[in-house]
Amino acid sequence: MSKDSKFEEGKPADPTKNMSPEEAEEWKRMNEKYKEKFKKERESALRDDLIRLAYNKPELRGALLPILKEAADTFECPNCGTKVLEQTGYCVKCKKKVKKAGGLENLPPALREQAEKKQEEAKKKKDKDDDKKDD
Repeated sequence: MSKDSKFEEGKPADPTKNMSPEEAEEWKRMNEKYKEKFKKERESALRDDLIRLAYNKPELRGALLPILKEAADTFECPNCGTKVLEQTGYCVKCKKKVKKAGGLENLPPALREQAEKKQEEAKKKKDKDDDKKDD
């Protein structure tokens, strides 16, 4: 164990080690409940740090910018084909919010009903096949 660290190197830290059983249970429950929120916040903070680093160290921009571009979750605008950030859903070219193509909500009502029926049939077939495997 180094002088600067609280925990032994190479071993996972147990944050509930010095908590009462009730506190530990509450910590685990809250951690599970907000896991995705914390993950997104950590990812956002990392992205902000990378942007700040690219700004402060121009010589690193060539390596950092492709990483940032690749990490951005995007989809093609169903109207014009321009990349749209999933986070905002706003197409700069169309100047409006768009939804990701491939979702049933983008289909005309008649086609949407057909697609929903096919999805339901496929789900029933899969469930039936799973039941056969269990027997």
